[in-house]
Amino acid sequence: MRWHTQRSQTTMTHIAYDLISTMSVIAHHLDHPSLNDIMHYKLDLPTPEPMHEKKDHWMTLRELEMVGLSLLQEARKPFTSTTKTNKYPGLKRALQHQHALMLRFLVRIPLRSRNLREMQLGRNLYKDEYGHWHLHFRGQELKIGTRNGKTNIYHVNLTTYCPDLLPHLEEFLTVYRSYIPQPSTTSYVFATRWGNPYQHYGIHNELKTMVLQYTGKRFYPHLIRTIWATEFISTTRDFTTAAHMLGDTVQMVIRRYQEILEKDHQDKASQFLTAALK
Repeated sequence: MRWHTQRSQTTMTHIAYDLISTMSVIAHHLDHPSLNDIMHYKLDLPTPEPMHEKKDHWMTLRELEMVGLSLLQEARKPFTSTTKTNKYPGLKRALQHQHALMLRFLVRIPLRSRNLREMQLGRNLYKDEYGHWHLHFRGQELKIGTRNGKTNIYHVNLTTYCPDLLPHLEEFLTVYRSYIPQPSTTSYVFATRWGNPYQHYGIHNELKTMVLQYTGKRFYPHLIRTIWATEFISTTRDFTTAAHMLGDTVQMVIRRYQEILEKDHQDKASQFLTAALK
């Protein structure tokens, strides 16, 4: 695995990560004495890096928003098909509504896929006594559990931050979510067509398919974080707010989007030379 990551010049690839995951499954079934070591090693692995060029999949937040609105419009159409493959029209429309909400959610709040699939109603998504909707994650629910020695908290007042999304959110929760089969005890906001919590690549694969269908471009949800940060920082030059919305440290964001800073420095140096040599 170390050889592979060095050869690909990344800190971790999906191939290497999947290899360790497969080893852990085999060790579990064999009741192998190395199981605990493998599991601890897997937990310490960094996030896998994509093996493709992001520029080949690039699109704007506006394009992604339009895909979400198109899905929402499709979900609201009366269902008239009588084919056997569409036996549960309520479920089909509910899933379209859910995909639209997921995509529009990520466009406004660049969450990690983990937070989207683990989001729970009443715990992470709730309405306060004033009728305001809130999004709230803390501690181990986040990739960065502690910050400056304190429990890390990610909190957004959705009512004041993105009021345009609330009608869609409330429509899904009050009407469409009930068409997706789920145990009465579950509190997950989003679920698969079978009513199960999403697994690691579930949301990834479904949103990839939806975006490809409407744009013809290959896409993966984590790219939205890069698109959001690039558009925001390019417009505002504000790395601190970008770090807050991404749930990352400022140092991490500066390092990841260094090319924007480099362009700023080059532009400033060019302006200086223009004035100095005039």
